[in-house]
Amino acid sequence: MITALLIDDEASIRNGLIKHIHWKQLGIDNITALDSAEKAIAFLEENHPDLIISDIRLPRMDGIQLAWLIREKNKNSHIIFISAYSDLEYYRNAIKLKVEDYIEKPINLEKMEETILKVTKKILSEDKKKKEEALVQDLMGLHHIHINTRVISNLIKGVWDEAVMEKLNREKSWIFPDDSFICMLLKPPSEANEVRQLDIVRKTEKFFRELRYLYTKRSNQTYIYLFAFTKEEFLTKVYSAFRRFRSEFTEGRINGYDVFISVSPKADNFREIPSVYMQAVCQLQQFFFLGYHHFVTVTSLEPKVLNMDRIRINDFRQSIIIKDQEQTIAISEELFCYMKMQIDTLPDIIKNIYFELNVFLLQKMENNFSMQEIGNPSNYSWIKFNSFETINDCHSYLLENIYAYYNREEEAFHDNQNVSKVVKFIRSNLTNSMLSIKDIADAAGLTPQYMTIIFKKRTGITVGQYLKNCRLSYSEELLRNTDLSLNEIAARSGYTDENYWSKVFRKHYDTTPSEYRKRLQS
Repeated sequence: MITALLIDDEASIRNGLIKHIHWKQLGIDNITALDSAEKAIAFLEENHPDLIISDIRLPRMDGIQLAWLIREKNKNSHIIFISAYSDLEYYRNAIKLKVEDYIEKPINLEKMEETILKVTKKILSEDKKKKEEALVQDLMGLHHIHINTRVISNLIKGVWDEAVMEKLNREKSWIFPDDSFICMLLKPPSEANEVRQLDIVRKTEKFFRELRYLYTKRSNQTYIYLFAFTKEEFLTKVYSAFRRFRSEFTEGRINGYDVFISVSPKADNFREIPSVYMQAVCQLQQFFFLGYHHFVTVTSLEPKVLNMDRIRINDFRQSIIIKDQEQTIAISEELFCYMKMQIDTLPDIIKNIYFELNVFLLQKMENNFSMQEIGNPSNYSWIKFNSFETINDCHSYLLENIYAYYNREEEAFHDNQNVSKVVKFIRSNLTNSMLSIKDIADAAGLTPQYMTIIFKKRTGITVGQYLKNCRLSYSEELLRNTDLSLNEIAARSGYTDENYWSKVFRKHYDTTPSEYRKRLQS
């Protein structure tokens, strides 16, 4: 059963969403609506909803603050923000909070339902994954799985729990305080489910059967292996086992799956485990730059500060402003090549730069094109970065939007040229009462269907509406500046029936042609 919590201080929003969203059809079995952050906090003390939909600006506590509290109490809850405001800082906070989506008011119900459906599918997928993981543990007979996790968790913090270690050693004769240790982190492909990951684990075990080790799985889908050995074992077993393992890894795969492996330096005793573990973790971040198919050992102890040339970032922006596609792509490739070499930099720093470039590009798209043409880039750009695993993903997404931007620019340029032809022909043929959509399209060298689509897209009105507006505007001009009869003005404006023309004029100007002329004369 999937449960949801809706938080918004506006009753019209709450009631509207409760009434018009098809919750049951979207997989939500129970929905609770509250009007304040305070009530939400009290509710969350005893309840753990799967989905939380919250206004980002609430009285006395904004949605960002509330979301941080939610993350502390309900780490597994999925959050959707709704807001009447579009703010880059909100997007950045949303990324940190791993919010599912950011929907701007006025709320598009279709967009909201699409987002809710996406999240419910994700929740069901996560539940399925948990069940698969439980099944895997049963299949493996891992009666030590919990004690392994506890031991490794303690050791990477530098804690030697005598009671736990004694129990472990009674059963497995495993590790001792004076042993040396090596930490290995293994990252399987993100798309691999628990059963497939088990294949990778079993293949890995084949190389280390003669060694003493524990392993467990972190919440981020990374496996931690902790090897223990004496000096003699290192020379006779450990070194050769790792050589065989790395040799097998030359193709960058284990059991047919792409993997990334980070190996720490040797710790001379258990007190050094936290240090070598953190070095392996830092090294694991190189996956963002290198991707799969890599087996790395520690070369650097601390992430470096990225010395980024802001001038080139500004050059990128300027190339967008002046619409120089070749320069935009060249600068983006230059930035990519530079950042990909900075493998000691924290991935979040690189992601933030790509996010900045992408937001600027999408803002230009919003300014230049209708939302109908491009969707809602402010909503979907930041959420993408949450799922990107490598710098290649970030760069590909930026390039995708660059090409989309310039393709639309080129399309708009040609559309505007065609619209200009249509406008010019209409203005030159207002008096032709037989003028048809086909005549106008033929004169512009377009099909009627294509002409009507691009004209409406670029002007916001139909060709027929524009023709009528031009004729009525010309009628108003003749009434104002000539003494022509109403019948003659109607004819010159492209109308064969004076009475029909008068009705159209009255509907547009809220007065008849004769009354309009009288007001001018008075």
